[in-house]
Amino acid sequence: MQDTAGNDAASIPQTTLPTDDNHSNVDSTAPILQSVEVNSAGQLVFHYNETLDGNNPPNANDFSITVNGQVVVPTAITITGNDVLLSFIPAIGIGQSVTYSY
Repeated sequence: MQDTAGNDAASIPQTTLPTDDNHSNVDSTAPILQSVEVNSAGQLVFHYNETLDGNNPPNANDFSITVNGQVVVPTAITITGNDVLLSFIPAIGIGQSVTYSY
């Protein structure tokens, strides 16, 4: 290791970190899609089996969605707990046929 001036760091002797000091929790399992529905607000809602990272929502272009055979693009994507909510203008109506892929 070096500092920004290029000076080498002093050597670090081999050290064992006690297991009770290891607080790293890496989640290596992808969330599993449980179900999808259109809610009463006309949003497409994807329900997953675990809490999702609300700070990193997917890009709208990652989805392929049609409503009654017409391609639509989400106007907003919100993550709340285990759910991903896709909003549309106009909202998806009752009885409309929806297909999706991600």
